[in-house]
Amino acid sequence: MAFSSKVDKKLMAIAKKLTRDRHLQWDLYQEISIHLWQVKCQYPDKSEAWYLRGCRYCAIDYLKRGKSIDSKQRPDVKMEDLYTSFPDGSLEVLPIIDNRDYESEIIFSDLVDKIKAKLTETQRTILDYLLEGFTQKEIGNFLTISQQAVSKHRRGIQQVAAQFLL
Repeated sequence: MAFSSKVDKKLMAIAKKLTRDRHLQWDLYQEISIHLWQVKCQYPDKSEAWYLRGCRYCAIDYLKRGKSIDSKQRPDVKMEDLYTSFPDGSLEVLPIIDNRDYESEIIFSDLVDKIKAKLTETQRTILDYLLEGFTQKEIGNFLTISQQAVSKHRRGIQQVAAQFLL
């Protein structure tokens, strides 16, 4: 079962939020990818937000059980500093991962999926373009329809979205 690049990015974001160590991030990403695949096979009709929330809990549990180098339960492993040393003796602070709220992004993504389920194929395509940041004129050019037609479809999308936001 292959995951979309969008889901892959969200899984990596979960790993990055839990640890700064790049190797451990990759380990966590692999672990929660396997978890996601297993859970999707077991519960195929759940929302994306439900799956990703479970992946986050799985990653936290993975760290707590001491399977990772980053775990406090492995005191024999020396943790890396937040600095990288260079041959000339200078130090550089490692970049800190940004503190964006990934859970809000997951909830937003789940809401978009629910809205898309009630849209026509053209409206879904237009919504995808809008979410990517394209203007109505650009969307009209891509779909070879007028800007007014795009505007009409956009109003339809807004009406459907209003049902979920009220």
